[in-house]
Amino acid sequence: MILSAEELRKLKQASHFSYREIAEKSGVPIGTVQKVLGGITASPRRETLEKLTKVLLYEGKDEDGSAVSYKAMIDRGLTRDEIEAVHETGYMYDGSELQLDDMVERLLDSKKAGEFTVEDYYVISEKYRVELIDGELYDLAAPVFSHQHIAGMVYNQMMSFRMENHEKCVPGMAPIDVQLDKDDKTMVQPDLIVLCDMRKNLEKKIYGAPDFVMEVFSPSTQSKDRIKKRDKYRKGGVREYWMVDPLNQRVTVLDFENGHDGIYTFDNKVPVRISGGRLEVDFSPIKTDIKEFHSFD
Repeated sequence: MILSAEELRKLKQASHFSYREIAEKSGVPIGTVQKVLGGITASPRRETLEKLTKVLLYEGKDEDGSAVSYKAMIDRGLTRDEIEAVHETGYMYDGSELQLDDMVERLLDSKKAGEFTVEDYYVISEKYRVELIDGELYDLAAPVFSHQHIAGMVYNQMMSFRMENHEKCVPGMAPIDVQLDKDDKTMVQPDLIVLCDMRKNLEKKIYGAPDFVMEVFSPSTQSKDRIKKRDKYRKGGVREYWMVDPLNQRVTVLDFENGHDGIYTFDNKVPVRISGGRLEVDFSPIKTDIKEFHSFD
């Protein structure tokens, strides 16, 4: 979608961006930005309008895709003051909640699998826990307690190693948005990541491939994690991928960087390849805890 100069001027008022910020984000010279959004240039170039549309329609004040709702609110005739009130409180002037449900359901009904984008993901994920892979949405059911516990135990060992050895690589747990391919078709939420290049950390998301990814299997996600996400992580530039199978108490390690794969049980210490094997995650206490959990079944 490419908006007209008039539509862009309306969005500029709602976005809270200065001319300088718009120029920096779009790559359009500030003089051109001022002329287009100030109504001086009668017929802006299509390329210029396209660049300004990407900033003003899809980024918004928080750079998280929320400007889609700005566009919807402008279409409904809200004033700038009213838009600011909604942005700050989440409520309309009359006290009614923003109609997120209607917006999400219309969006889900309007597109087919493969057509969804990152901006759609930001809207839909306000209501549903989903991932976006190659334009297709996948439901993320709430993880069971043991699933979260495994990820947390691995995270704790990784963080302790980092602190003790002053490592630059930082582990992180879900929910973390990862825009793996840096395109508008994929946004995944791994159970655990390790990031060595902090320039990829944009606070609201990781932009690009983490160095390490771990997924803990559940019945609803096992097929996706084992096949689709494995291939996405490999092609996206992830260096190492762990698939943890709690049911069979097994850890499959895929070393994409060196091609040295391995399968371990929960009786093993599993070496983290990106650490050169200096870090080994001990799964034996995890096995003990899982056994304890199931003793109450």
